[in-house]
Amino acid sequence: MRRLLIPILVLLPCLHALPLLDAPSVHAADAPGLEGRQAPPWGAGVWHGTDRALQPGAFRGRVAYVVVLPQAEARAVNDLTAVAARYGASSDVAVVAIASTGAPGLASRLRIPVCAGKPGALDRAYGRSPRPWALAIDRRGILRYHGPALSASRAVLVLEALRTAGRHDNPLVGKPFGSLAGLRFHGATKHDFGAHALTLVRWWTVSCPHCTASVPDLAALRSRHRTEDVAFLPIYHFKGGRRWSPRELQTYLSRLGHTGPFAEDPGWTKLRDTMRRAGFNRATSVSFLVDARGIVRWAHPGPRVHASVESRYAGPDADLRGLAATVDALLAEHAARPRPGAAAPR
Repeated sequence: MRRLLIPILVLLPCLHALPLLDAPSVHAADAPGLEGRQAPPWGAGVWHGTDRALQPGAFRGRVAYVVVLPQAEARAVNDLTAVAARYGASSDVAVVAIASTGAPGLASRLRIPVCAGKPGALDRAYGRSPRPWALAIDRRGILRYHGPALSASRAVLVLEALRTAGRHDNPLVGKPFGSLAGLRFHGATKHDFGAHALTLVRWWTVSCPHCTASVPDLAALRSRHRTEDVAFLPIYHFKGGRRWSPRELQTYLSRLGHTGPFAEDPGWTKLRDTMRRAGFNRATSVSFLVDARGIVRWAHPGPRVHASVESRYAGPDADLRGLAATVDALLAEHAARPRPGAAAPR
């Protein structure tokens, strides 16, 4: 037994150097299909429970959850029933179904619009599956979920994240993020919020499985919006163990998908102040979205924001979808805002 313990004890101090082993197998950048794009029409069909034919554009301004039932599986129907009961009176969320059989009865029982049969363009636009599947569409008509039908609890997480996108009630949202003085920058002399439409800020450290899981998806979100000038600013905070050099930290970040500048927060001065103002006390791996005026538009208490098909990470997955919806909405708002010195439209 002692012979086995000796090599294990020798290896323990080295385990902090292997954080990538904890990374999830699914990231936002790997999501197949149409997610992140305008939801395409699914074609004409016969609708029950409504006096008009519905297409994705009919839900603009609301979040839509669409469940497709190639067959009436009891579990999928039960989950749909629970979601419909929760949002039946909501002005923010619409729940509808497309059912190959039993559409009139389903519409009557659940009091939601149901399309009978299968609209002609559905398979061509979204693919084909013999099992129940679902779509979640945000207020701007962008597809945020496209996959197997969700459990009721997971569907609620996704819909709530989309429903509240850009409407967080955190006390720091709507207020200045504050000065970055005291941070040490690597790869740049400073960070200027005004030089970017949005900046996604994330405190992180090595040996942190939450950061290892989250940083790749946050970096990927920034990469998808490179042309709209979305910046990602990871801020390192030391948590003990061996002190890593800036070059080692940059290499570590590059393995997680971020090759740009980053900062260090020695003494956690900015971190503590920001957490206090946001009312966060659960984790130090917190995240914020800051606009070009330096105003906080989204705040996350940590520790995880990442895509995952695992049920234990349903919350972080939903939060990432809500963040993506918030980024798109704020970019549209930024594009519509007159530039300083620009002539007012006549």
